[in-house]
Amino acid sequence: FGMGALEDSIRVLNKHGIYIGLYALLGGPGETRASAERSLEVLRRFDQVDAVIFTFGMRIYPGTELERISREEGIIQPDDTLLEPRFYLSPALTDDDVQELVDEIRENDRWLAPGDLIDGDDAFLQWAVRKFQIRPIWRSALKTAPLRRRNREKSRKPIKLHRH
Repeated sequence: FGMGALEDSIRVLNKHGIYIGLYALLGGPGETRASAERSLEVLRRFDQVDAVIFTFGMRIYPGTELERISREEGIIQPDDTLLEPRFYLSPALTDDDVQELVDEIRENDRWLAPGDLIDGDDAFLQWAVRKFQIRPIWRSALKTAPLRRRNREKSRKPIKLHRH
């Protein structure tokens, strides 16, 4: 499944009036600031989509390749049973890198950074999403963009991500 197939799918869905949400995961094994920036550059081409929902890092599940990588990189200890959730975020991405990437994501009204639509501290935004009865929730990206901007300016909270 290559980029051409993704572009064709988006074109067909758009032609038929089907809402489109893309999910982008950043921070997996081998991710660097440069590779994350390249991903953002590719996603900028898809202005026909209703929303791009970003996540950072991945949950580590027992018996997976990600568990093996995490143990090799010392992200989880040898005796960790993974009964409690553990998350992988590429060690090559610093907290500053992640915050700057989130800031860049938030420059696009159709892009949603972690927590943008389900921030527990923002009762008004939650009310607005319920009031508009928009499902799936990501369809409200453009309608809620001014609210999200206002609330970020008001709170200036850094993004909180799980590391290990």
